[in-house]
Amino acid sequence: MRDLTQRTASRGLGGRTVSTHDMIDRLQEVRTLTRRWGTVRTLGPAHGTQLFFLEVHPPGTTSRDRRLIAIDRIAPAYGSSAGLLIAALIDGLPSWALLTSVLATAAAFGLVTRRLTRRLRDQTRSLTVEVNFRAAPSTTIDGNPDLLVSCHRALIALDNARTSEFLTPAEYERRWAEVYFRIPAISLRR
Repeated sequence: MRDLTQRTASRGLGGRTVSTHDMIDRLQEVRTLTRRWGTVRTLGPAHGTQLFFLEVHPPGTTSRDRRLIAIDRIAPAYGSSAGLLIAALIDGLPSWALLTSVLATAAAFGLVTRRLTRRLRDQTRSLTVEVNFRAAPSTTIDGNPDLLVSCHRALIALDNARTSEFLTPAEYERRWAEVYFRIPAISLRR
């Protein structure tokens, strides 16, 4: 049996010795879900790597904002579909005009949704943790799994308290803000 205690990558855990097995156990409770406060996604394990993402929107994000973010993620598909519909309605177009109309409609739809969601995308905070199982002889963890797991637990507890009607809307927003501000603000263009 191989030793599961190792020195992690210097990004995230500061190069201190941790039990990788314990970290992986804690990360396994993170499941893909979408809530009022943001999104949690897990990818993998594929090709020896598993990724955990936590995106937290700024407190006060409305349902309209969340719908726009969801549309923004699949805007090219919506735009292409609209372009095909327009091309189908206009009969007798040459193939180059058909392709141009589909691409132009997809680009226009994407630009409009990107513009509408720019403020929210810039303010959204995110955490990423990568677990690399193929790093011989032991597993490496990049990112800050402690912060990701603690934020995830706090947000799930927040949702549970909200559904149990223990929280007022103002208290919900306050606790959401506490978790939001624990995540470092890194300005990345998305």
